Amino acid sequence: MLRRKIALIVISLLVGVVGMFADEAADLRKKLPQLKDSVRLAAYEQLYSLCQRDGSVDEQIQLLYEWLDDALRQHNLKFISFIMVDLNCLFYNNDMNDSVYARAPQDMEYLKQNKVWDRYFEVWAYLVNTYIYSGKANIGLREVQKMYDEAAALKYNYGMGLAYVGMGNAYQALGNLDESAGAYKKSTAILSGLSPMSSVLIEVYPSYADVLNDQRAFDELEQLTDEWRGFIQRLIREKKDILGEDGYQVDNFWSYYFVAR
Repeated sequence: MLRRKIALIVISLLVGVVGMFADEAADLRKKLPQLKDSVRLAAYEQLYSLCQRDGSVDEQIQLLYEWLDDALRQHNLKFISFIMVDLNCLFYNNDMNDSVYARAPQDMEYLKQNKVWDRYFEVWAYLVNTYIYSGKANIGLREVQKMYDEAAALKYNYGMGLAYVGMGNAYQALGNLDESAGAYKKSTAILSGLSPMSSVLIEVYPSYADVLNDQRAFDELEQLTDEWRGFIQRLIREKKDILGEDGYQVDNFWSYYFVAR
């Protein structure tokens, strides 16, 4: 059965403070009105990290909208763009399809006007995958082709890499394993060559491995898992300050790898 892929929240602007307790979150909430501008926006980020761990989905959504309103008032494009991605990610991960359909196009328009291309294509990818995993793979395929064409016109590799991931997902959903494998191969070739490294590959390698396994292309699968291992090792080195050397995120990276291996 085709699984809905749980997307990763974009790595935050600052190192998270998920080790704080609920009473510290309450204290932080009380301090918000006294904090100034970008300091207050950074405090919202800390609060959202806590809410992701302990809060309900509704609480997370409410906080994201509150944070977004403040960022918009301050015209802080960096925070605005991250929050827009996080909103669409949250909706996607919780099967709130109508919210993605409503939210993503308006966020894409804003991000396009401001030429924030990385977040623009990330939001578009959530829209594409929402179509795919809600039984509308043909619509998703048409949408991701438009996404690719726009990224190619911009000569924007990250956007093209994300589009190839979407194509791989769509073709897999439609049962066209050859096209799916080809798209995933192109996505890994592009995304693995980016600097800094794209964490999107965390989700691509397991999907690509599933397709190769279904094709019984075991030689290619063995080669892919070698590449996958190298990616995990490099990612841990590059993101060591955020991920740490161990912990649940790193364990998750390796768990999928060892299943495929």
